[in-house]
Amino acid sequence: MNKEKIIDVFEYVAKSNESCGNELIYAITLLHSCMEKSLDTVKDQILNATVENRFDELTKLGEYCKGIQEIEKQILDCNSAICLLSQKNVLPKNPESVNIHYRPNGYIDYSFYAVDSTVKHTLDEDFIHSRVLQFEFDGKKYDVLSWQDLLLRVSEILYAIDGEKMESFVYNPDMNGNSNNYFSHSVIYDRDNKPRNKRIRGTDLFVFTNQSANSIVSLIKKMLIKFDIPLKEMSVYLKADYKDLHK
Repeated sequence: MNKEKIIDVFEYVAKSNESCGNELIYAITLLHSCMEKSLDTVKDQILNATVENRFDELTKLGEYCKGIQEIEKQILDCNSAICLLSQKNVLPKNPESVNIHYRPNGYIDYSFYAVDSTVKHTLDEDFIHSRVLQFEFDGKKYDVLSWQDLLLRVSEILYAIDGEKMESFVYNPDMNGNSNNYFSHSVIYDRDNKPRNKRIRGTDLFVFTNQSANSIVSLIKKMLIKFDIPLKEMSVYLKADYKDLHK
């Protein structure tokens, strides 16, 4: 199905049933996150098979990678359709603002989204509808303002550990997406001429920050793996993300 047909189908669904339109956005967003994680998993398996000389498995694993990438291409077309319909106010602009829970009086039940800010969360969780308050790395806690701020702070810490390795991410296809360069030495702008990446403090390296919470965590996990740092060495503390909830 081409992009024009996808847009036509999505618009019909959204106008016919608003709730279904919201669920459609959520499903595609979640699917995209899952496919990214799946691709990372297969790449790790390829690396392990190579190190352990299990070369007979590489062909099949390569086919899985290719299949996942083909699915991702279709998902990107769906995401493009969502962005266009959001601009036309056919779909809500925030793809994570779905499955909203209300009290009997019609007001949003914020207690449903409440979290204990003292509880550690691993990097393997789903962070939709959540905001990051702090993160802990190597036994030290850091306050952050947002998921983007988290990515920048972690990047800064890792750059201080090994700047050359961080710089190498610019040219490493495993550390960049199919449609986005997550690391670069220049600003990347969107169609509205707004920057999509930010400079890591004290460096000439930029990291792509215009991502969802789950995508940012996925990128951080990739970085930690490249640094041979166990994922359990980092955890996050959350608070409910009320600002994106609306009727």
